[in-house]
Amino acid sequence: MSPINQRILYAWLAAIWLSAQIVMAQGPYHVVLGDFDGDGAVGMVDLQQFREALGGRDLRFDLDEDGEVDIDDFFRLAQLFDATPLKPDPPPLSYQISETPEELVLTFEQFAVTLGYGGPFGITSLRLIDQPGDFAHNDLPVADWEWFWYRISGRRRSTKLIQPQWSAPEIEATEEHVKVTFRRNSVLRRGVDLSVEYWFFPQRAAFHVTYHIDNGSQTAITDPYVMLGFPGFTNQDLITRVSTSQQRRSARWGNFGAEALADGRAEYILLRDEASHVRQAMQSRVDMHTDVGRYELLTYFVVNPAIRSVSTAHTNKPAYLTSHLYATLTDLPAGGSHHLLIYYILRGPQSE
Repeated sequence: MSPINQRILYAWLAAIWLSAQIVMAQGPYHVVLGDFDGDGAVGMVDLQQFREALGGRDLRFDLDEDGEVDIDDFFRLAQLFDATPLKPDPPPLSYQISETPEELVLTFEQFAVTLGYGGPFGITSLRLIDQPGDFAHNDLPVADWEWFWYRISGRRRSTKLIQPQWSAPEIEATEEHVKVTFRRNSVLRRGVDLSVEYWFFPQRAAFHVTYHIDNGSQTAITDPYVMLGFPGFTNQDLITRVSTSQQRRSARWGNFGAEALADGRAEYILLRDEASHVRQAMQSRVDMHTDVGRYELLTYFVVNPAIRSVSTAHTNKPAYLTSHLYATLTDLPAGGSHHLLIYYILRGPQSE
């Protein structure tokens, strides 16, 4: 091969190498010819193998079938790079995500949700599309983690988790789901780590929240206790009825904000429910009546063997309506973990 042809060849090899880097960054692709290593794509390994075979008699690299592996085969390989069909771009996502230093806003086809982590931690806005009012309280969230405590050597340690000390969100977004994870490490003790996962499904007005406790310390923790939104702090001035698995209670003065002011007490329980056995399903619901119909926010929880005792309650106060789940869990040995899963469903508008 003449020096001129060699220079042309190496220049083309360099160009193909650069093209390969660009194409490989864009994603996998498929060819019929030139895939010498059999991985379904013409890539850097194929290029290296061709370079080593150049001038030889290995007919696997004789792309033009003239009995030689020469510069003509190289040009054929270059054409294969140019002709390689890329996988089509994925369809655009059917939802929108916007993020600020303090909140994450997700807008789906049927509902919109705002996750706050710069102020109170949890869902600070939740409504179906075109819903007149918000399910969440103006200043306090739903789907929150209010309290966490446990005992070590007989001494109780507690912390209020609604405070904004969680990590920035980790977002996993696909066409089928959006998972948003928040973490808080070494809570009250080095190695005791907490995380909350919010799972949203673009095609359904539903989501679920998973609360994790991981004991990475060297000491067992006893009587771990959690207070979780069920659904949490809802919009008291618009909520007209609350329910548990067994009972329901309507506001006596139009809504629970007006009722609390008329009642005058610092707080009082509207409804309470306590699980009587393992595997019992527990339910909570809040209703909002509007001019266009009734909207419902339902939450579900299934008791599991990690639960020592659990109850739910709707409690009314002059400043807010709180609907929470209170659970004491089994002792958590070093290296052990617990998780609790709560399901949410949004419905409406419905006629009476």
